[in-house]
Amino acid sequence: MVGPIYIIAIALGTAFSLGFFKKANRSFTFGLMFLAMAFITFISGQWLYTFLTQQQETIQIFTAGFKPPFSIALQMGFQESVFLTIINVLGLLSAIYLFDHLREKGVNMMMVFILLFMGLNVVVMTRDIFNLFVFLEISSIALIGLIILEKKEHAISSGFKYLIATGIISGLLLIGIIAAYYYSGSLYLNDIIGAKLLYTKGGSVAVFLILVAAILELKPFPANGWALDVYQSANPGIGAIVSGGIATASLFILYKLLAIAGDAWLLPIGIVGVISFLGSNFLGINQKSANRLLGYSSIGQVGLLMIIIGVSKSLGTKFEFVFFSILISHYLAKAGLFWISGIINKDEISQWNVIRNNSGLIVLTGVFMLTLLGLPPFPSFYGKWELIMNLAQSGNF
Repeated sequence: MVGPIYIIAIALGTAFSLGFFKKANRSFTFGLMFLAMAFITFISGQWLYTFLTQQQETIQIFTAGFKPPFSIALQMGFQESVFLTIINVLGLLSAIYLFDHLREKGVNMMMVFILLFMGLNVVVMTRDIFNLFVFLEISSIALIGLIILEKKEHAISSGFKYLIATGIISGLLLIGIIAAYYYSGSLYLNDIIGAKLLYTKGGSVAVFLILVAAILELKPFPANGWALDVYQSANPGIGAIVSGGIATASLFILYKLLAIAGDAWLLPIGIVGVISFLGSNFLGINQKSANRLLGYSSIGQVGLLMIIIGVSKSLGTKFEFVFFSILISHYLAKAGLFWISGIINKDEISQWNVIRNNSGLIVLTGVFMLTLLGLPPFPSFYGKWELIMNLAQSGNF
């Protein structure tokens, strides 16, 4: 078994090494990046396979040979392995999709690309809340790098807006982390959970700031104009990464941090999810830009997943099935639709009629749309069915 720590080592080592090959053949440098991405995907995949086929227990890795609070802790459990595999498979497929684009932009974009996925891997695995902040920043800066390296006016503008918005969110998170450390005496998430900060006067402020930052990372409606600009102006391959990769990691972050507050925040998260789901879908109806429409749809689907988190207690043992069936449907369909948008290379929805000349694209577009709608036999149908039935039986529907 290859240890999870090698995900960080390989990504950092590759990004550093690529700096020495700026004058090398770009196909060669892409090959190095792609091999690193493939090995990272293999590591997460082998852990998922082990959890599915063997009695593998959750493990924690402590850096520097010490235990928290004197080291940074990483955790690899079944949930972590699922989310890491989802994110890394998307990274591998995105690298293939963006092959020409990455070669055109050069080594700098390849370095930023692999650092983005390294950051997403760490925020999923880490049990150190300050480490979470650091690698969220790395992921955000790497994404901004991918956007502004397009060197297009609208892309640079949206990247700047994204920078300002994520900077504000990071500030809230950092203040919350400082307060949590003050009242719990540790940055280790397990210690913070054990301190029950919600029931202390100052600790409740720390919980509020941390969870508000985690919710804002999901770009809920109406605080999402900066994210919609990214969806519209960036390369559709990057839009697929934001919708399928960053949103997936952010959902896991929220789920992980909810343990700090227990059940007290489930209702507010559910309410934010309802507002985001309804608002994004209603406003999306009038959109003429295909990529902006896909952005509204992505935010609406994330809102639906927040609703599911909000009613998780009512769902009981069905929660994971409902959540993952809708998550995986959104992940596959939205990434696919962004990739198709890039293939068509037409921003206006009215111009998408060009796909009538390509039967393959017609079929794929239809499949992805039916997946989002939740029609059988797609996973989202069974997830939504279980969601409705369980809420009806519990009297919450």
